[in-house]
Amino acid sequence: MGYAIGSSDSENRREGVGYNFALKIIPHRIISNERCRQRKFSFLTSMELCAVAQGSMGPCEGDSGSPLLNSEMNLQFGILSYSRSTCKPNRIYVFTRIEPFLEWINRTMTKLLS
Repeated sequence: MGYAIGSSDSENRREGVGYNFALKIIPHRIISNERCRQRKFSFLTSMELCAVAQGSMGPCEGDSGSPLLNSEMNLQFGILSYSRSTCKPNRIYVFTRIEPFLEWINRTMTKLLS
């Protein structure tokens, strides 16, 4: 189990009202890549993972880049990439796995901080 954090505020963005900067925590249940591919995501790669939004809503338009965190250890392991629906619960959302990029992230952060 994990959770994504985002503004989930596409309604205001569509209407041109502005932004709601209050972040929402959206629980997600991780599913296997095999099951994800069977559910219309046949192009999924090993550098991605799928999660089903739980609760009353899912990530919305504009939430791309939101972190997917491990609910037990508060460690980030994914970045929201895309989905076939927006703001809807019980739908699959695709995240980029962070693990394949950790060496690059650490090297880049070390350079920036030195």
